[in-house]
Amino acid sequence: MDATTAALTSGGVDTDRIRRERFYAAPQHTRKLPTEPHDVEFRVTGRTVTQQPGETILDAGLRSGLKLNFSCTVGGCAACKLKVISGAVAVDEPNCLSDQERSAGYILSCSAYAQESVVLDA
Repeated sequence: MDATTAALTSGGVDTDRIRRERFYAAPQHTRKLPTEPHDVEFRVTGRTVTQQPGETILDAGLRSGLKLNFSCTVGGCAACKLKVISGAVAVDEPNCLSDQERSAGYILSCSAYAQESVVLDA
């Protein structure tokens, strides 16, 4: 997969246009999970939900009745990609986000945990 990415970029394809989908077991938690609930505001819908300790942002939204995009639920497809407007979020690794996406504030809600109150562009 890395060789294909290298060939595409050397051929002039912008890295933001390259997508990867890797299949593997559910990610391991790469840090200590939050022990307190945190509010997660979905700015576009105008809804705020409470993410419980150990619950992903995706699970909190679905539990609250939000219609959120998702597919694999293990960080491998980016169907659940959301942008953080404010607040700290930790995302399990490995996942399919590019360095550019991470730098731009994107997360994968299926493997993301609010570390404090968070506002998302969703």
